[in-house]
Amino acid sequence: LAAPRTTAPVSSSSPRRARPTRRVSRSRRHMPPKTSAGPSMWDGSTIPPVITSETPGTWAHDTVSRRLREDILARVFRDNADVLAAGTDAEVNLRALDAELSTTSTSVITHIPPDGGPDLATWSTLCGTHLGKTWLEVPWLFAEFYFYRRILAAIGYFDPASPLHGHDPFATDKRAGLEAGMGAAASLAKKANAFAARMASASNNDNGSIAETLRLFLMVSLWGNRMDLSIWPEDGGNEGGSARPRHSMRSASFNRSFSTGDLARLGLGGGADDAAAA
Repeated sequence: LAAPRTTAPVSSSSPRRARPTRRVSRSRRHMPPKTSAGPSMWDGSTIPPVITSETPGTWAHDTVSRRLREDILARVFRDNADVLAAGTDAEVNLRALDAELSTTSTSVITHIPPDGGPDLATWSTLCGTHLGKTWLEVPWLFAEFYFYRRILAAIGYFDPASPLHGHDPFATDKRAGLEAGMGAAASLAKKANAFAARMASASNNDNGSIAETLRLFLMVSLWGNRMDLSIWPEDGGNEGGSARPRHSMRSASFNRSFSTGDLARLGLGGGADDAAAA
């Protein structure tokens, strides 16, 4: 994920000059940081800078400084209470991670402990560029992936000698989300099969149909992203222990747009039955 570019690309004919450092006034210390554009792409455009979590009031800051600990890790404790007896290695390790996340502005990134995971070499490389940085200073995407990997290390997921070897700490979440989405998944599968049948005919293999196909599956992908474990799926459970309605306003609005708009334009339904299924 990348932040929107705030500066125009620098012309290749314009010399790049290093900006002198300057003191930042106290009144501007909490403003979003100004970052330079990223490396150039094949078409001459530049990649926007990565998103970090240092700026209060941003979604990234709230995620790393609060939600990882208060919502997601708290749910891990709750959903796995039957195997996280007080004093066990897994419980102690998760408590240590909890304490670390309570001070994300000062807690720093360390290497993943040697837990027997097949990805240790990869994580050694990834962490190597961020060692000593705080959770808020590293790229937000790295911080979130690192958080989930730390949970697996804490419970001994890859350690054959661990009582929780191979135990999925998110099994409850996944099962609830799968059961809640079965009806919608079946409905979408029928629509996808019907669309594939339409595309099989030569008369529909034109640019217009290709564009419609791209739009359909882009929307299906966006709809499916609700499975993200950090966004508790409607129809099951809750986040952070607080009750949530069956359908949030945001998801309900998206479902209506997806069902009655895009699918209707593609000739694949979009009526009340689809809205109920989606």
